[in-house]
Amino acid sequence: MIDAELKIDVVIIGGGILGLLVARESKIRNPESEIVIFEETSFLGDATSGRNSGVMHAGIYYEKDSLKQVLCRKGLALWRCLAPELGINFSQCGKFIFADSHVLGEDSEAILRELLVKAHNNGAKDVRIATSSELKEIQAYCQASMALLSPSTGYLDVASAIHALEREITKLGVHIERRAKIKSLRTLPHNLIELNLDDYAGFKS
Repeated sequence: MIDAELKIDVVIIGGGILGLLVARESKIRNPESEIVIFEETSFLGDATSGRNSGVMHAGIYYEKDSLKQVLCRKGLALWRCLAPELGINFSQCGKFIFADSHVLGEDSEAILRELLVKAHNNGAKDVRIATSSELKEIQAYCQASMALLSPSTGYLDVASAIHALEREITKLGVHIERRAKIKSLRTLPHNLIELNLDDYAGFKS
């Protein structure tokens, strides 16, 4: 519970994984700033973040230089560094993309080869055609006449990340207010912002 007299410099609406990361980076850049996260539920990451698969994509599918493709590549590289620093479970497990002629028809392998070219153009240079032994291994689980292997694709334990980030930003001095739904906000003179919270009684008098 934060003090009603606290001068808040940064307000972050939403305690999902992005909100926690923004709070961490903001506090590292400006250690003296007072930062508050307002999360409407009882638990951090209880909305989109908590329902995320955690797959860290290599940027294979998206158009070259599109925002999605660029963020996939940058995000994957950043998480590789951040996860061990904060003790977050991250596995660079790789993934197979396989061709099923029953679904894609006779052109299934040609479609995969086009995807291979796209992956290389997008910077995922390590994507390659799976070897016969690798293909045989996945054929135990699916009907695959051909497959691509993306070694860089990883998996992030989202729950582990949320808990680790909460510990980190709390240690840094970020305030976290749960069950605090922002109903509306408006700008005021002198660079002030007024927040209207829905049924919130968290400020300490």
